Amino acid sequence: AAATLAQRSSVATIAMTAGLSTDACRGAISEAAAAGILDGDDRGQWRFRHVLAATAVYEAIPLTDRRQFHLLAGRALEEIQPPPVARLARHFREAGETKSWARYAEQGAELAMASGDHTKAVALLVDLLSWPGLPPSDRARVARIAGVAALGRREPVDEVYHRVIRTLRSVLESPGLSARQQAEIRNPLGRLLILGGEAQAALSELEQAVVNLDHDPVEAARAMTYLGWAYAGPWPASTHRRWLDRAAELTAEIDSPAQRLNLAGNRAAALLMLGEGEAWDVVAELPIDGATSTERLDVARIHANVGTGALIWGRYAEAEEHLVVALRLAEAEQASRLQYNVRLEQANLAWFTGRWEGLAERSAALADADRDRPALYLGTVRLA
Repeated sequence: AAATLAQRSSVATIAMTAGLSTDACRGAISEAAAAGILDGDDRGQWRFRHVLAATAVYEAIPLTDRRQFHLLAGRALEEIQPPPVARLARHFREAGETKSWARYAEQGAELAMASGDHTKAVALLVDLLSWPGLPPSDRARVARIAGVAALGRREPVDEVYHRVIRTLRSVLESPGLSARQQAEIRNPLGRLLILGGEAQAALSELEQAVVNLDHDPVEAARAMTYLGWAYAGPWPASTHRRWLDRAAELTAEIDSPAQRLNLAGNRAAALLMLGEGEAWDVVAELPIDGATSTERLDVARIHANVGTGALIWGRYAEAEEHLVVALRLAEAEQASRLQYNVRLEQANLAWFTGRWEGLAERSAALADADRDRPALYLGTVRLA
């Protein structure tokens, strides 16, 4: 039972998992502790003293019995308040209790995202989407949440990123999805593809998504703003400008000040890339901090994008100001991917302004830090 639970657990939880009375379990735990097998803490929580021993015991449990142990472990953990949803998802998954697994996986992902751990949220949801028996309506909802969670990750493009891309594409190929459900999956998928350097594929996904996002003007405007970015692809500047104008029309009708800031700030950065001077009026009003972690990351991304735009315009002093703000917030939020992008643009800025001392070493370090990066040419084009 202790090996199945894998983490520190109370006597009551171990007893329920083992199918023993509390008294009988307490005596067994005492014997195991005296033998140096189990280790307790001052809260009466127990676990194996050595992980290797726990693994050996778990692997010795016959496969036919493991499901029962996991089922009992899940039921035991349901008695705890607040419920440890990530652990519950794992145990009910191993027990084959798919409805309970799905319920706790989604709850666990929500909690992980609320705490800023988007990678954990993605792992829970992608794992759930691997189950072929998940109903189409649930599959679409979970896929959309997984895509949004992946966009919030602070890590660089990595295997988790690629697994999300594969999963979302697989879900889109499954039958039974409505046009609206497909659009809600294509929207984050397109934005993720930008991060991976698949610009043309990103434009295709976002263009298909916009058609069926009329129920969500914020997301429709966000997708249009992405389509307005001239980061790559076959479109002329006039096409990107049309998308940005459509995004502006929708943004004007949105009530939330935070959402309007997000959309206007990213639209301004996109306009800078197109050489449109009207963007500077919006840039002048940008905040330099946020009240929450999400807001700070949002502000950081906008300033990073504006810094890139200012660099292209040759307005180097302003580029430096915006990149400093972006890096400060990215470091505060431990956003490694964004930090890398900002430092890349700061190296570009140093090159253009003649601050070359130590630049070769800095550039080499940036290259070594992300040698396999597929989207170096994108600079800091990272919309929220």
